[in-house]
Amino acid sequence: DALVPITTTDDTPCVFQGITYSVANGKSNYVWTITNGKITSGGGNADGSVTVSWSDIGQGKVQVTYVNTCNDTTTKSLNVNVATCSDLTITNTVSNPTPNFGDQITFTITVNNVGQGNFINTIVSELIPSGYDLVSASTSAGTYDPKTQLWTIPTLNAGQSVTLTVVVEVLQSGNYLNVATIEISTPLDVDAANNSASATVEPICLTVYNEFTPNNDGANDLFRIDCIESYPNNELKVYNRYGALVYSKQHYENDWDGTANVSGVINRGDMLPTGTYFYVISIGDGTVKKGWVSIMR
Repeated sequence: DALVPITTTDDTPCVFQGITYSVANGKSNYVWTITNGKITSGGGNADGSVTVSWSDIGQGKVQVTYVNTCNDTTTKSLNVNVATCSDLTITNTVSNPTPNFGDQITFTITVNNVGQGNFINTIVSELIPSGYDLVSASTSAGTYDPKTQLWTIPTLNAGQSVTLTVVVEVLQSGNYLNVATIEISTPLDVDAANNSASATVEPICLTVYNEFTPNNDGANDLFRIDCIESYPNNELKVYNRYGALVYSKQHYENDWDGTANVSGVINRGDMLPTGTYFYVISIGDGTVKKGWVSIMR
């Protein structure tokens, strides 16, 4: 028996990962002792094997005492170096990076365990900046506390991803940079370089009135966009439902009365028929706003 060691399914175990350790079968009165871990299965007096979940990174030890066929008591031990084997990453995306003031937008924060081991008690901060009012928050795992603005994830297994979805209303002033950070986990994530993620939002002051009635009665005759004067380098393009361009103007000044100025499906200078059209507004800095407008005659 002295030449028969404890064998294992993994010589380099990960923290919280279940690893099986075995000795020769057919003995009796097995007594298993684990240092820095806990037995999850096996380990009884008649068991020649034990499955261990290691509690922390660093040194661990498996020891077994049993009675062999010669009625002698034998003790064997195996020192174990437990590694973290895990890495948490986080991403943060926003549904609309250029909303209008008063719009509701959604931040989606995803935490990924890209390693081989498991994490417990992971805490993520999602602090709502001053430029937003919190509308709602929901999670695929764990809980988000709106008061502390902390997301607690009880368990995150190897290869698993979990999501926090936060809906906010955009205010007219404040800080709009949203940052989500993995604050702590067990075990500690040794690679902290990918434990924070931000989503940049740049609200624009454009309110588009989606319906107008160009019938020359002096009321609602023009396609109006509030704050368009704040973007003098703007460009407006309008398309019909087939994707054909019917109107185009640089430096738009709220002066379109539903007349086509592009020849194609309709002659330049003709009034566009009643219907729904689709606009694209470029404000001059690469920001683009899209939507629909209805002409009613």
